[in-house]
Amino acid sequence: MFFHPLHLGVIHFNATEAGKVTINVKVFTDDLENAVIHNSNSRFKMDYASDDAVAQASQYIESRFGLIQSGKNIELKLLEVGPKKDVTIFKYTTTIAPNVAFDVCCSIFYEIFNDQTNLLIVNIVDQEDGYRLSSRKKCAHVE
Repeated sequence: MFFHPLHLGVIHFNATEAGKVTINVKVFTDDLENAVIHNSNSRFKMDYASDDAVAQASQYIESRFGLIQSGKNIELKLLEVGPKKDVTIFKYTTTIAPNVAFDVCCSIFYEIFNDQTNLLIVNIVDQEDGYRLSSRKKCAHVE
């Protein structure tokens, strides 16, 4: 198994004026496999054609990523999971209340890599902001 020296995830969060949201969570596939193995104590290989593998990987991501608005967790709907080179991309959709602040929280891979950084890029109606999430700062407050 190939291990890379960079432990990085990227989250693209796009919202319309009406509050329709699409989210792409991009993580290195080998890190994802290691995290699922670490947390399940069983063998795991990311196989995009396997409903079981996609479900296990999605469950891991969803247990460590979420949105909170007005004190309530916002439900995410998984659209698809797929590869792009050495990265796995999880595509989600949801709806948030427009013009109301929210938090994006992420602890993906923090239990296995103390240097993991997850970059959050938020685009709301063509206004873009970026946030750096780490084991010390797991949530970003977006207004």
